[in-house]
Amino acid sequence: MSFILSDQKEPVRLKLVRERTRMLKQGYPWIYRDWLKDLPPAPAGSRAMVRDKDGGLLAFGMYDPTGPLAVRVCAVEREKLDDDLIRAKLDAALSLRQALFDERTNGFRLLNGEGDGVPGLTCDLYGQHAVLKLDGDAPAAFWNVDAVADWLGERLSISNVFLKHRSDAKTR
Repeated sequence: MSFILSDQKEPVRLKLVRERTRMLKQGYPWIYRDWLKDLPPAPAGSRAMVRDKDGGLLAFGMYDPTGPLAVRVCAVEREKLDDDLIRAKLDAALSLRQALFDERTNGFRLLNGEGDGVPGLTCDLYGQHAVLKLDGDAPAAFWNVDAVADWLGERLSISNVFLKHRSDAKTR
């Protein structure tokens, strides 16, 4: 089962009009709408390929044609945006947290979205339970939460995985 839901044959092709190449190569996780030449019609959560002003391959990620973040970067330059890369990012996040916490700590954030290279996806652990949250329409259409739940079950002693839906309700 793939970590990425999209079954599109070709990624949406995008080109920067503003010079942001260095920032993106250094790990900046977002590409804003006004950084791009065009915003072609495509569903939120589509795979995207971004080229720099000169046409050089720069990044891969998830596309949102209507949001302020047009692309959330998942891979840079020649990294292949596939299950092997996502699994490596998930495993790296788990290894980092295991190095930070001992068995007495049973509640912590396992996945921190862009900070762990899985934009828009967070996972909090509470003992034997995991809570996944997708931040927006593009991540909800991009990430396969069933595959992430399976990965959690393989790596940890998890009894339940819950999906927390985003609430756009504003409180006073």
